Amino acid sequence: MDTVTLNHEQYLSFTGWTNGHCLKQTSSARKQRLEDMGAEVVNVDGKGRGANYTICIHSGFYRMSLIDGMRYSPVGAEYIEMIMSDRDIMHCSDGSYVKFNVELYTELAFRHGVEFKAAETTCTRIRNFLHENGYIASSSLTKTHRVKRSKLVGDKFIDEWIIGKEAVAYDQKARDIWTTFYRQKLMAYREIDPSANSIPHKLIAYEMKQLYSFGMKEKLDVEYYRVAKKTQTTEMLLNDINYIRDTFLSSLDLRAVLSELLVRQSEFRKRNQEQKEQVQKRKSEIEASQLTKEELEELRQRMKIIELEQESNCPPATEEQQQRLASIINELFPLIEEENRLT
Repeated sequence: MDTVTLNHEQYLSFTGWTNGHCLKQTSSARKQRLEDMGAEVVNVDGKGRGANYTICIHSGFYRMSLIDGMRYSPVGAEYIEMIMSDRDIMHCSDGSYVKFNVELYTELAFRHGVEFKAAETTCTRIRNFLHENGYIASSSLTKTHRVKRSKLVGDKFIDEWIIGKEAVAYDQKARDIWTTFYRQKLMAYREIDPSANSIPHKLIAYEMKQLYSFGMKEKLDVEYYRVAKKTQTTEMLLNDINYIRDTFLSSLDLRAVLSELLVRQSEFRKRNQEQKEQVQKRKSEIEASQLTKEELEELRQRMKIIELEQESNCPPATEEQQQRLASIINELFPLIEEENRLT
């Protein structure tokens, strides 16, 4: 927590108020403005232009200052701290599992005494801003396969996400199913291309989507199945929070600090858009050189025949093979999830 004293001009820079608007406000209104921004007012010495405001600034203030156009929110400040400190991972005696965003929002709503919808709205807006400006990554390799199961509450059945060591056990069961699925496909594909270490995604995209959307819940005998992904923060997040704090404490000119921050964020978005366009261009070039729909369908039919022939003669995978297959599947999940969003 930082303690600083602001003179009149520094107060205007901190609050964003104009001189005329500020002088029209009562002393209590000026103090309230500071508190609404997340500062704790320790003392106000003097009046009008001659007033000095001593305030304590919590770390949450700097985190929320990243979000352009958004008022300070204790829920939002803690949400950013949650994802920075890996509080979206739950540790238990048998291992760890990733929480869904909705579980974090529920915790925050309860802790801060607000409606779930209010917490969700605040956190979703923050999350979208962080993603757009490069503070959180688009994908994460840290995932957990989560399931819902029906629970009798009173006279009604309610679907709840499984937690604790059961969640860890279901995660492993789901991983085993995915590994077996992909291994069978790969063994069949190697009858067509003996040197292959992986399968063209489009060749098995439909089957993977079916397994993800419907098949897994049946194989696991649960009501619902999805994959929870850890929010992966980038170096930029901590760097820009430190930039706000260090530069403000040395200058006490928050308006200038936030103006420079907006420039940095705008430059990132521009670079990011250029990179996206280049990636899309390369993707289009690759797709143009890939197999046609007819050729893909022919390969699928050949693989089905091969799989039926191999079904009764499939030796168990070695530990090394399982690890390699799991790594391939992990990399494919963003593609599966994107296809589910599009449909």
